[in-house]
Parts: sequence; structure tokens; C-alpha cells
Amino acid sequence: ASLMTGRYYTRTGVWPGVLSPLSVGGLPLTEVTLATMLKSVNYTTGMCGKWHLGTNQFLPTNHGFDEYFGAPMTQNECVSNIRYPGSASPASNFGPCPILNGSDGAVTKQLDLLASPAQLYDMLSIDDEYDAAAESFIRRAVLRRQPFFYYFSSHHTHAPQFAPNSFLGTSRRGLHGDSLALIDRSVGRLLALLKVCLLYTSPSPRDS
Repeated sequence: ASLMTGRYYTRTGVWPGVLSPLSVGGLPLTEVTLATMLKSVNYTTGMCGKWHLGTNQFLPTNHGFDEYFGAPMTQNECVSNIRYPGSASPASNFGPCPILNGSDGAVTKQLDLLASPAQLYDMLSIDDEYDAAAESFIRRAVLRRQPFFYYFSSHHTHAPQFAPNSFLGTSRRGLHGDSLALIDRSVGRLLALLKVCLLYTSPSPRDS
């Protein structure tokens, strides 16, 4: 709440703890967020990943973001194929991890928990999807030559730590290290993309 609004979180009403998918409220719609401010000066705004400031009417697309992709809660508050200590169990009150996409708040990827066996969303590979969502948004903004703000909110390294099989054992710090390595990979991909976009938008010598 403080990052999004620039105010002490107690003043936003998000207190005395975090918001879960079962919470009724969220970040008040009267709060002015960083995304809202930037939209007022013609920025296009996007986000992927953990939101944790409310669901339903309190999602990012009602707080100044043109696009949002991801599961708005932490991975211990929705059921998926993550099976590490601290993960949500199918017997919990939490439902399956909903993957939201676009600007209308519709759930686009949420598999059937009642199937036999239960089909759970593959959160283990969510990093590749977040990287792709960020790249798509940035490339489209650059092609339009429109200033952009993109909030990349990784689920790492909130508990439970997780990594896909292809990343297990890539660090000497166990699962936590593997989780950090996934953030590092995402940052590297985005920095490489921004360098390409900078070359694309730089003026030619005759325009300098």
C-alpha cells in the first residue's frame, strides 16, 4: 500500500495485516496510486504478479493499471501444484490460484479442483509467463512510442519457496537460492529487452 500510494499504510486502511483472498475489503478506490498519477500524464500502465491489496473490485485494473496479468495473492493463499512446506492444501478454504489477464478482471486460467485427479494451475512455471507478459506490454508501448510504467511483482521469495524442475539445484543455497535465481533471470531478461527498446527508440544521427 505504501509503495503504491506514497503514504503510510495505516492511513490507507490496509492495517493491521495483509489482505487474503478471503478478505472483504482492499486498498480503497479513493486512494491515488502511482499508476493513476502516471496515467494522468499519458503513461500506459501495466503489472504482473502478486498484488495483495484486494480482489474483485480492488484489483489493479481499478487502481490505475491498464493491464494486469497474474495471481493477485501469494502462493500460500491459493491452491496450485506447489507442494513445498507452507503451500496451501486442497483442503484449505482457499481456492485454486486464479490467473487474471487483461483489463476486465476475468479469470482466464483456473483449472478444475473437482476433477479426478484435481487439475491445479502450474504455478511452478509462472515466471516464464510473467516475463512474457512484461515483454509483450513493453514492446507494444515502445511501438506506440508511449511512455510506460510496468510494475513487475514477483512471487519470489515469499514462502513457500518454489522453482520449476529445470531450476532446482541451480544455486548452492537450496530452494531459496533457486527462487532468487529466478528473480535474477527475470531482471536479466527485462534489462536486455530495455536495451533493445532503447536502440529502437533512439533518434538517428540526422535527427540528433
